[in-house]
Amino acid sequence: MELSYPFFEIFGLKLYFDDILIICLLFFLYKEEVHDEYLFTALILLLLS
Repeated sequence: MELSYPFFEIFGLKLYFDDILIICLLFFLYKEEVHDEYLFTALILLLLS
């Protein structure tokens, strides 16, 4: 079984499990009003890579 299959696909955008996890983490940190710009920047850059 291949481990790197897309977890979710919509409109040709393939999201893997780690992408979903980073998005959830970003949402959680935003809702908890964390004001660490470097953390958000690092997570967004990790999401884009």
